[in-house]
Amino acid sequence: MKENLPARNIKALTIAVVFATCVQTGCLTVPDELECQPGDTRESCAQPKSNVKTLTNEGDPEVTAYLRQADEAERSGDHEKSNALRARAEELSSRNLERSIKNQQHATLDAIGTRMFTAQTAWDRFRKTDDTRHLAMAVTAYEWIEQGFMEDKNPEIRLLAARALLDKGVSFGLLGKSQAGIDSFDMLVNRLGNDPAPGVREWVAKALVSKGVILVQQGRFQPGIDAYDMSINRFRNDTAPGVREQVALAFFNKGTTLVQQGKVQAGISAYDALINRFENDATPGVREQVASALINKGTVLVQQGKLLAGIDAYDKVINRFGSDTAPEVREQVVAAIFNKSVILVQQGKARAGIEAYDMAISRFGNDTAPGVREWVAKALVNKGTTLGQLGDAGGRIAAYEETVQRFGNDTTPGIRELVARVRAVLQQLRAN
Repeated sequence: MKENLPARNIKALTIAVVFATCVQTGCLTVPDELECQPGDTRESCAQPKSNVKTLTNEGDPEVTAYLRQADEAERSGDHEKSNALRARAEELSSRNLERSIKNQQHATLDAIGTRMFTAQTAWDRFRKTDDTRHLAMAVTAYEWIEQGFMEDKNPEIRLLAARALLDKGVSFGLLGKSQAGIDSFDMLVNRLGNDPAPGVREWVAKALVSKGVILVQQGRFQPGIDAYDMSINRFRNDTAPGVREQVALAFFNKGTTLVQQGKVQAGISAYDALINRFENDATPGVREQVASALINKGTVLVQQGKLLAGIDAYDKVINRFGSDTAPEVREQVVAAIFNKSVILVQQGKARAGIEAYDMAISRFGNDTAPGVREWVAKALVNKGTTLGQLGDAGGRIAAYEETVQRFGNDTTPGIRELVARVRAVLQQLRAN
């Protein structure tokens, strides 16, 4: 029983969610009466106005009093007093108007937050039930936000509208409506592509990457690569961490797509471009993409028979990111150690391979990140299998038993499946 060298695929974006009104209280469920169904006539579910209402100070008694006094001073010939009173009225009027606008913006954010909360709850129910009707409900909530607030002057509101439009596209993709999803991504790029707000730029970059993923999944490789290139070229020099992460992801997905097409050298070049541009980046998500690119580069080189060059790429991950504290980066490090171990065993260097497996087990054996734990479990299994190939039946059984002991109660699906296979093999070994 042996785990094979893993083939790492394109990293698709998952749904992005935001809690605008519930982040402080940790909302978990939403009452059914808050959920807006298509055609719902309740006032709370009405479509939003396109523009914010013009707010005035009509009827403000203090402003009216100042203006009346100014008129009286003007009639009596005291122009200086009249001007001072009018200035005071204007100052008070401006302050009242600013306060009214802020109050209305808070009300708008609360309304958007309710819809985003409804969408998140629908997504949670979809994950639990696989019932796509919940996704359709989420799309309705996203459309309410998108239709009213894409052009809002408040960047915080535009950010929520951009997120809603992106999540709408992702939802359409999962509903099997790929073109509708692409249309949503295109709308976000076209309408907010030049937005100066960093958060909005991040969602525009995500939309381009998401569009590329869908196109590649459809077998439309070149249009997918074009979408990745658009994200790279548009945001190449962006300094916002979230945007840089999307650029790195676009490089990674472009490289993987090229390799899938058989354009191996071009794929390696894309990985190298990612590695060279972002090798010293401090953002965890960017570091993850750099480590992933090195692993994919190593795997491609191994598949070409360039084993030493492949191991060198894995070693760069281990040496460069070995002390990284970010869970997603640690996962890449343990994956690199695992891959190196597999190659060493394939080269006939079984003992060196076992030492590498032991490195993964000892360094990451107590890690709490599910992805890291899964690689540790695979390392234990492969160590046992390699020991068996060397004639050490007891060592093989001990490694398998340690796998069951360490991970027998783990809830991670991949680990549960692996433990079940190990238990079956142990039962056969003990029967013999």
